[in-house]
Amino acid sequence: MRKTERAPLVSIGMPVYNGEEYISQAIDSLLAQTHTNFELIISDNASTDSTWKYCQQYNAMDDRIRLYQNEKNLGVYNFDRVLELSSGKYFMWAAHDDIWNKNFISELLYLLEDTPSAVLAACRTEKITYDNTTIKLGPQFLNTIDMSRADRLNYFTKHNTSWLFYGLYKIEIPRAAFKILEDKRLEKCAADVLFMRKCIDYGDLVFNDNVLFYKRATSQIAHDNFYRFNSLNVELRNLFWHLYTAIFRCYNLDNLNYQEKKQIYIAIFKGVNKLSFYHHLMKTLSETKLNRLRKYILSLFAN
Repeated sequence: MRKTERAPLVSIGMPVYNGEEYISQAIDSLLAQTHTNFELIISDNASTDSTWKYCQQYNAMDDRIRLYQNEKNLGVYNFDRVLELSSGKYFMWAAHDDIWNKNFISELLYLLEDTPSAVLAACRTEKITYDNTTIKLGPQFLNTIDMSRADRLNYFTKHNTSWLFYGLYKIEIPRAAFKILEDKRLEKCAADVLFMRKCIDYGDLVFNDNVLFYKRATSQIAHDNFYRFNSLNVELRNLFWHLYTAIFRCYNLDNLNYQEKKQIYIAIFKGVNKLSFYHHLMKTLSETKLNRLRKYILSLFAN
């Protein structure tokens, strides 16, 4: 595509590590978007396969691609890197093994620009296998523009917001929300939970009920989750305590009344307990930690 002088309206950040198997499908579906005013920022996280070669080939074909290669693997902070490198008004992350409908950007962009209070637009998602077979249809979410702030926070505390992570954001929202991840103890098993909770605190979600996004469930992801669960140790189990307190700190509840705060605190407990990973950790939490947690909640109510 011919290079233009206009600034991109949308920035797409693709952090990738050893993605040679699926990255061509991902890039092809992004370059085929009906909305064309975007930049695709690819940050290769020191891959050891042919990922970099494929990226260079695409970079030579389309001037909307900006290509970077890390000297060493940055881990999860490669997600932060593509965000820092972005220059658009809107931003989305793109995993190297996912697929997007050609109208994904245009339809979500319309929702964001048509709704001033919205900070995130998302759509219905299908989870697919290595051969693009659908294995699960993601949930529908409510548009929150008619909800009070307390009701909005309560609603998203009760639902699995990880389905929304790969939506389209106003770029200042993820940049601000990333500050919640400064606690290094949380980066490996609670980052998505805390990040999405913080994003929703800034404004409304607008949701498209159509399936426009296909999230791949690869064998590597399954292996990583299995490894995380089976490598628990005392230090990791203590993260359950940090997760609770971090979510409480995540919300700015200063302008809410007592009943609204209580509603949200209860929803936090119920929401976190639904997460299977933390449900197992709960069984290992010491009575001392539980008592400290109870006292912490009572102190919040005291204000």
